[in-house]
Amino acid sequence: MSSEELKNKFAEHVKLRAYDDKYIGRNEEKEILQFGVNEGLTVDESLSIIVRVCQEQNYVLERDIETRAEEMLRQFAANDGKIDKKEFFDAVEIVENMSKGFLSEPTCQQKVKKIVLENNWKIREGFLRGGDWFDKI
Repeated sequence: MSSEELKNKFAEHVKLRAYDDKYIGRNEEKEILQFGVNEGLTVDESLSIIVRVCQEQNYVLERDIETRAEEMLRQFAANDGKIDKKEFFDAVEIVENMSKGFLSEPTCQQKVKKIVLENNWKIREGFLRGGDWFDKI
């Protein structure tokens, strides 16, 4: 099988994997990458094809959602190193919209919280604004 045929076969595999829900989560992405490597593609070739197919088919790639949310939060935190409640929930809304309804609001909140914690950003709780909202997520 030629390299081009192999890449086309892999692209069809990616389309099939996300056909029903139009969503590729992190674990599913890893499984698809493993399939590509087993078929003779490199990780970079496989990832490139996954990204291309998702763009062409309008599939949601969890990696893209998390990257966008982290960029947004980084911008919010750039000023003082803190994320306030409005900024946090703006990021949650972006994640929810980008997931096209695949992820529930609580799941989106957990994803955004994880990004905040991984980057060691501080939360501006605010006593008068319901001070423990972040801990409740």
